[in-house]
Amino acid sequence: MTGTKIDTIKIRQLNREKTFEYIKKNPMTTRADVAKELNLSFPTVTSIVTELEEAGLLLAQKSNVNTGGRSSMAYVCDENARCAVGIQISERYMKGLVLDLQGALKGKIILEKIKFQSDDAYRQRIGALYEKLVKENGLKDGQILGVGISVEGLTDSDGERVTCSFIEQMADVRREELAKYIPAENRLFHDMTAAGYSPKIRREENVFYLSLNSTVGGTVLNFDEVYHGNHNRAGEIGHMRLERNGKRCYCGNDGCFDAYCNTLILKDAAGGELKDFFAGIDSGNQTYENILDAYVERLSDAIFNIRMLFDNTILLGGELGEYASYFIEKIWNILDQRDIYREESAKDYVKVCEDGENVIAAGAAMYYINQASVRL
Repeated sequence: MTGTKIDTIKIRQLNREKTFEYIKKNPMTTRADVAKELNLSFPTVTSIVTELEEAGLLLAQKSNVNTGGRSSMAYVCDENARCAVGIQISERYMKGLVLDLQGALKGKIILEKIKFQSDDAYRQRIGALYEKLVKENGLKDGQILGVGISVEGLTDSDGERVTCSFIEQMADVRREELAKYIPAENRLFHDMTAAGYSPKIRREENVFYLSLNSTVGGTVLNFDEVYHGNHNRAGEIGHMRLERNGKRCYCGNDGCFDAYCNTLILKDAAGGELKDFFAGIDSGNQTYENILDAYVERLSDAIFNIRMLFDNTILLGGELGEYASYFIEKIWNILDQRDIYREESAKDYVKVCEDGENVIAAGAAMYYINQASVRL
């Protein structure tokens, strides 16, 4: 009996989630529409919609469709009823943003350049970032579903601690410590796992999201579901070896993909930021051109290997994604020359992720947005 009761609860939650997501994507839809499209009974949909309306997640309005009789009610998501906060903790900065119930950005993204430290002063800075997001977006008590905190390291399945990180002082950091000054429900995410929740990389197909930042990482999506692997380490593509006895990687091994394609290579060459490097490209700096060509060769090697292994669409993102127009055609040409199947052009499976720079922070927040209807 207990098992049957639990199954009934899970089915109810699943139907509620499906109903809410359908209405979010199809505003001004009626209960009859939902029942028909989701193959649910009308009484079931009516009960679920009532729950969602009473919880403040849906708004009822008169339908514009003329049925020849009394006007039926149509429903829309009240995107401002709830929200979620995403905070990205990196070795060199912290970033925060707020998403509404539709997953759209509310207000401005806040970025603070600060080196990670496992001390109380740093935790207070995280708390101050959270409070600034709350204040600037006019958020009220009970409106925040939760705070997703991404870290540059692997986390346990409960989001309670960092299990492995090569960032100094980040290994074995506990959620309760890091989020000490955040007065809202929260959990930790491996940054690449968080990216997997972002709608920017979900395309209802198999996707490998390649994040090109000061470190290199990846996320494997199997039809929008994050593939974690046996130990939550799937997608750690940055430590794939490209060359035996090659460049030293921060992980301690030689020849890793990360050692050849982290964005610090380009930043350090220009003595500043990525924009300085590509400004040099624009001005015809031949040294920068040579560095970019070598970078693209290594990046193409890795993409070729990813394609052979996963047969996925590959999305290029991270901070380098903003500058993809400088090199994406070179990558397509290199891959087309190496293609052993000749069934499609690299242009068809290697694409650039829109707003890839904010995918991680947004994904951390989306975890809670996706949970909105389940938590009633």
